[in-house]
Amino acid sequence: ELLLVDIHLEGDENRREDGLDLVSRLRRDGYDGTVVVVSADRSPEQFFRAAMAGADDFLIKSTSVDFPSEIRNILDGERAPQRDKPLPMAVSELGYLRSFGLTPREIEILAAYSEDFPLQKVLADRVGKAESQVRKSFSRIQKKLGVDNLVQLGHVLTICAMFFRVND
Repeated sequence: ELLLVDIHLEGDENRREDGLDLVSRLRRDGYDGTVVVVSADRSPEQFFRAAMAGADDFLIKSTSVDFPSEIRNILDGERAPQRDKPLPMAVSELGYLRSFGLTPREIEILAAYSEDFPLQKVLADRVGKAESQVRKSFSRIQKKLGVDNLVQLGHVLTICAMFFRVND
């Protein structure tokens, strides 16, 4: 199964949800097929929003994108997660994270975490903080982003960075 959802999908007068609201609702209801978000907006913020909603891929609307070919590649598993920038750089460029209330220090910790998803003790050494401070930071980050655990957080960050691949 494959679901293509435009990011700016609008509901009727009684139901005001955009495409990402639809994706979130479908995921909560147990939809486990492949979800591809489509948008002309290639901003990191939209990538992050799509990843948080539960999208598996992101296609940029453009006259140079061959949608039938891209969809075939997605269905055949040939659209590999290639990034045009390292994950820590992609995370650090997500200014959108500040709108969740993340501090620059918390974003810095997320970027360092996204290098290789180390144990918190290793990360504490890497960022020059006590392990207890890093644990508290992650607790605040998870609460602010609405993720349940570090595995889910790592998944969202990885999916988001995949979306940075060049689409057009």
